[in-house]
Amino acid sequence: MALYETILTKNFDAQQQAFSLEPSDTTATEGSALTLFCTVSDRAGIVTWIKGASTPISVNDRIIDTSNTRFSITGDLTSEFNLRITNANLTDAGAYTCQVSAAGSSSEIVSQPATVTILNVQKFTNEPADTTGAGDSTVTLMCQVSNKEGFLSWRRDGTVISNETRITNSNPRFSIVGDRAAGEYNLQIIAAQESDEGIYECFVTAHGSSRYIESRSAFLSVISSGSQRLTIVPSDTIATEGTTTQMRCKVADKAGVLSWLQNGQAISFDNAVSLADERYSIVGNNTEGEFYLQISDLGEDDQGTYHCIVNAEGNNDAISSSGANLIIRPAESPDAIYPQCFMTPSGDLQEGDNVTLSCLSRGGAPQPELFWLKDGQDFTSNMVQFSSYTRNDVNIVLNNDLIGTVFECQATHPAYSSTKVCTLDPLIFELVPTINVELDTEILKILEKEAGSVICSATGDPTILGYAWYYNGVEIIDSDQRFVIETSGSSQSTLTITSASLSMDESVISCEARNRIDAASVYTVVRIEEDNLFTYILAVLALVGFFVLCVIIIPCIFYYCWKKQNKLNKIRPHDDSESVSSVSKLVQQNYFTEEETRAMPNGSAKKKPKKGSTVISHESEGKMGVPPTVVLRGGKRGSIRSSKPGSARRVSAFQDLYPPEPAMSPVMMNGKKASYDVTTGKLMRNGSILSSKSLAYANNSYGSRRTSFAPSMANGAPPGKQIDERKARELENMRSLANINAGFDINKERRTKKHRSKDEKKHKHKHREHKHDKKSRDHKDKKSKHRKDKH
Repeated sequence: MALYETILTKNFDAQQQAFSLEPSDTTATEGSALTLFCTVSDRAGIVTWIKGASTPISVNDRIIDTSNTRFSITGDLTSEFNLRITNANLTDAGAYTCQVSAAGSSSEIVSQPATVTILNVQKFTNEPADTTGAGDSTVTLMCQVSNKEGFLSWRRDGTVISNETRITNSNPRFSIVGDRAAGEYNLQIIAAQESDEGIYECFVTAHGSSRYIESRSAFLSVISSGSQRLTIVPSDTIATEGTTTQMRCKVADKAGVLSWLQNGQAISFDNAVSLADERYSIVGNNTEGEFYLQISDLGEDDQGTYHCIVNAEGNNDAISSSGANLIIRPAESPDAIYPQCFMTPSGDLQEGDNVTLSCLSRGGAPQPELFWLKDGQDFTSNMVQFSSYTRNDVNIVLNNDLIGTVFECQATHPAYSSTKVCTLDPLIFELVPTINVELDTEILKILEKEAGSVICSATGDPTILGYAWYYNGVEIIDSDQRFVIETSGSSQSTLTITSASLSMDESVISCEARNRIDAASVYTVVRIEEDNLFTYILAVLALVGFFVLCVIIIPCIFYYCWKKQNKLNKIRPHDDSESVSSVSKLVQQNYFTEEETRAMPNGSAKKKPKKGSTVISHESEGKMGVPPTVVLRGGKRGSIRSSKPGSARRVSAFQDLYPPEPAMSPVMMNGKKASYDVTTGKLMRNGSILSSKSLAYANNSYGSRRTSFAPSMANGAPPGKQIDERKARELENMRSLANINAGFDINKERRTKKHRSKDEKKHKHKHREHKHDKKSRDHKDKKSKHRKDKH
């Protein structure tokens, strides 16, 4: 807390940045130089010069438009940031402000605008140049001035020969020509002679706002036509140590060999230099006759007198220029505080930012050479030399590879005994994380008790250093036997779940990739699927069962029904259920016994049987249980026969159903035998009563008990009562006979035992139906008897 208060106190006590000197209005002539001053005390922010409303010119000591060499920032570059403009022109006019950005506890400050006025003054637009003319030809030396205010004159070898348009040397071959309105004051020489050779120049006197101006010097050479001649000759030159200079020489109609002489010693022949010094060379267009001697990195030993000569060849005489002196001035060392290095911007940097490395040197003659090195190695740079200073700016984009890089600037100069160096601090900036992490699945599905894997891959800048896996937020360690982690360098890592359990369902597994500055993670959800093997087996069995049902069982059922239907269609007689029911009723109505009272039989006993009718007689030939006989009209008797052909042969089979019992005749009170009435006989003749053989087989098949038509006398019941009991038993037997299916096929008796058992099973169902019908009829009979008893 104390430290925090101390920091706050220091921040409040710190001085605010302020202007010590602000720029002021300035007027300059076109082509001249001017300076706008800006001095800031306790500077904390960045100093920027602004032209007009929003056009920035510089940032600190760096000019934004590097192509504009006329602008520069001067001063100590700590508190002084003066804007200097050389060779001012009309476009430089306007309002200029100096502003300092906010930094720390200091707020932004902006100076008052300073107005720069550029006066349109006289200046040369065309100046004379070295010229070679043939003898007796016309030669013109050019001189043109814009915004001319003073008086223009020509000089020859330092002597004034004209004033405005008037020639003052009284030579009629000289004249001033050109468009006066355009400022042309050209010197024309007619019939040029060798005596006209010399150095010419024009100048304009100062007047008004225009200062005195003077053109460059031009050498006029006049030669005889048709022979080799020097059109450009070397002139005296003053150069600074360490710089490069040229001594010029040009020859027309060259025939001989051109040589340069240094202090009387030949140092070249045409374009070949004889000195073992790489600093000397011949440059220029040799085919045009240009043979310029160039000397680089001038030193004191290079001073002397130089001549350009061409030796004689054929009809051409040897020619030579006059001696030209080369004077070497000692180099002036740059300011002692230079070179200086700085980076813009220098704070709050992060990866991807553009920064400028600047190296600056001021003063010196010549200007020093500046070079940038990156970690001691040559680095591409852009050096620009101005009249008063030299700078080398490099623009770079910050990336991960530049972290910790050291940049240094070297300055070389003839006055330096050794190279001077300035060094920037190692680059430190914030890196932007670029980690991309991916999993091969968003949902990891695993069967219970099975193994499953997920792959994590990542890329990043800086390089990925490692991976970490988390289970529900807890880092997975190597000792956790539930998991196995395999990492392949920095490219990917694989997590394997050795045996999945239901407790892992809906758990979250995260993969984290990290490098030396950052980390990033992704996650996947685990889904555990239960082992449903039993369910699968049931499903398979159900499918198999459905297949068997559809393909085997159902077709078999249909086939069996079809076959059964066909069989029934072959053997089934006509439906006689109504006849059976009629027989049962008629038996109850027409069965009677004539007693001694000779009572009338119940039913329709009075009716006489029609001709041809048969009557069932219960009289037996010594046994009860033999097939009933039919009493025919006229007293004849016959056995009951089935309606089917051939049933007569099966009468003996009736014995199986009714085995022999003690013979007993029905008890007759009046000596007459009881009989069925004629209607029953009709039904029997129509085939409604079964044959004896069929009856025997049916009773054996369904386990029917043996029934005797004879009433039992063992209990000593009265005859009347015995007769009633006998009638009841006979009625019961007759109902059983009526309920048996008349269509039973006798051929079933010949089947094999196996087939017979199958048929018996089939007939059990029919037997149950017959038994149910019997019970129903018995119930009705009991009700009927109960009603009769009540009556």
